[in-house]
Amino acid sequence: MTTELRRMAVVLQRTLESFHGSANDLARELVRVLGVNQTDRRALELILLAEEKATTPGFLAERLGLTAAGTTIVLNRLEKLGYVSRSLHPTDRRRVIVLGTELAARRISEL
Repeated sequence: MTTELRRMAVVLQRTLESFHGSANDLARELVRVLGVNQTDRRALELILLAEEKATTPGFLAERLGLTAAGTTIVLNRLEKLGYVSRSLHPTDRRRVIVLGTELAARRISEL
């Protein structure tokens, strides 16, 4: 590796470490401000960033590595705090959809 490439690699590594640290700091601050744990924060992140603005408990369970019961517990906590709402799917009444609330979006945007 040339000297220039080594220097660039060191700069890139430091930049990535700094970014990673900043992301971790933001996640910790979100946990503190929202009053949730890390799993709840990650679930809320997945819900708010869902491409279709709605997600399902099954999707969350898969992404979080939780059982259906574990996902229900997470959603119960988030719903109690006013960060998510659950409703029946508009066309398939057997399914549930999960939406982030304006309160959650507002609290996160305040950061």
